[in-house]
Amino acid sequence: MEGYKSRIGKDQMRQYMGSLYENSMVVYREYLQNACDAVEQALQMRLIPNRRQANIAVNIDTYNKTITIEDVGVGIERKNIGDYLVSVASSQKYGQGLVGRHGIGRLNGANYCDQIIYETSYSGEPIKSTLIWDVKKAREICDDDTLDWDVTKIIDHVTHIEDEEPEEIDKHYCKVTLVNVNDDSLLDEKAVINYVEQIVSVDYSTEFKDNVRTPCLLKPENAAFKERFDKLWVYQITVNNIPIQKTYASEYDDKVLGGMQLFVLSDEKTQEELAWGWFALNRRAEQFNGLPFSFIRARHHNFQIGREDLLNSYHKTSTAAAYVVGEVHITHPNIQPTATRDGIEGGPDRIRLELALRKFFKNIYDLYNKASKFRSDVVDKVGSINTEVARLKLNLKGETDTEERKKIRDKIKEKEAGLISALDALPKYQSFFEENNCWDIAQDIVDAVNDSVITVYNRLPKVEKADAQIKELDLADFKPSVPAPQPSPVTPVSNPGSAVPGDNPTDTPDSPNIPSTPISPVVPAESNEMDPYKGLSTVEKGIVRKVLSVINSMTDIPDKQKKKLKDKLQKRIVKK
Repeated sequence: MEGYKSRIGKDQMRQYMGSLYENSMVVYREYLQNACDAVEQALQMRLIPNRRQANIAVNIDTYNKTITIEDVGVGIERKNIGDYLVSVASSQKYGQGLVGRHGIGRLNGANYCDQIIYETSYSGEPIKSTLIWDVKKAREICDDDTLDWDVTKIIDHVTHIEDEEPEEIDKHYCKVTLVNVNDDSLLDEKAVINYVEQIVSVDYSTEFKDNVRTPCLLKPENAAFKERFDKLWVYQITVNNIPIQKTYASEYDDKVLGGMQLFVLSDEKTQEELAWGWFALNRRAEQFNGLPFSFIRARHHNFQIGREDLLNSYHKTSTAAAYVVGEVHITHPNIQPTATRDGIEGGPDRIRLELALRKFFKNIYDLYNKASKFRSDVVDKVGSINTEVARLKLNLKGETDTEERKKIRDKIKEKEAGLISALDALPKYQSFFEENNCWDIAQDIVDAVNDSVITVYNRLPKVEKADAQIKELDLADFKPSVPAPQPSPVTPVSNPGSAVPGDNPTDTPDSPNIPSTPISPVVPAESNEMDPYKGLSTVEKGIVRKVLSVINSMTDIPDKQKKKLKDKLQKRIVKK
């Protein structure tokens, strides 16, 4: 305004010095972000061959209470020291496609130390430049109510550039040192590593890539996503010489990740891409609890935006977020993090992203909900029936009392008949997995039940001693199948038709080389038995045919009992 000189009061200086951020650990994100940008500029200028050979080193000296972050990025020319390291909220990076855009992060450590020292050299310039911020003095000025200084006067008063020093002409780097750090959490190596490996743009662990990512990318339908992963900004960062990687693992304690699922988020009307990402369910389709890598997290240039739960409000329910882990990588140029990187800037493009997220998370909800019920309604029951039948047969083999043997045989028949009830619900799950092309999720469920039920049973000392292990469940047993004109004998899911050792009068409990669960072929159902089911779908007919085959293969029950089971099956399935 004419006749008036504007000013920015010292209260704004407090914000520049770190009061904008609620977590002191953000210090590491801001300085590492600047270091990564410097590496990116060096890469563009061909000063370095690739990101992975440009180590960014964080060193924490607890004794001297200092923190240093050093990179081999482009460095800063001495003539530009003022623009890059003194001026605040005046970024030189805007429009360059880098992570930093606002020019305020370089002072983020000011609340937590007495001095910030910048040492830098630019390639082709045979000198080292050193700039010192007396941030302790800056805080004192801000806290002194008698001093009515504006931001510019404070900055000019507390900054000082040292005389230049000689340096090798090809050297390029920047080193930031926080002197006399007053926040102990910033000096906690373990806490710092935990923060950096989650927030900063580092690579996934080798274990995660080998066991989760690579198997996913080897599928022909996912080939295009390999390029997306290859283009992620990934930097080599160490903390006290310890290489840092993302915390993701294929398993954590008793939680095992299922297969990686890939996706692209696009505007529903324009089909314009907004983001892409990956997610994984718990292999048992249960909630994840206690993971260091929980929830689906938002990332931009491979740096995490906000807290780990930033996107949780877009899920269908408050608990839905706990069923899945993963990442959403924002790609649309108009969708940017806020200045503090604790959220996403508002605007129409953010709204489009929110709509896409809500719809996508609803699909994830349907997926894990159906998978969870498939496990509890079908696979868990089949697995438990298998093991219980096997246990009973093993007990029968060693039982000599006639009455007890009869009781055990009755229990076996009861359990095997329960298989029909377990398979009643199968068609609706088959339809879901088929329509959504997600049989790999069903495979995870089957594998999980094998590990938690079948394998556990097979490793029981009693079972190992008797060499009485049972067959693991196979996904094929749960998938719809169209029988061939001349079907080959197959083994049912639970082998209910297996002969019961000891039922044959010639068998004795001590008979050698008699397996507890011999594999018997299933007798195909006669064609006329399928006549009542002509109105069913092909998938449903396949299930019925398999169940009838199981019943027909039961050699240890009378025909009268088989007929009752078939009649019961028909009453349940065929609509009168």
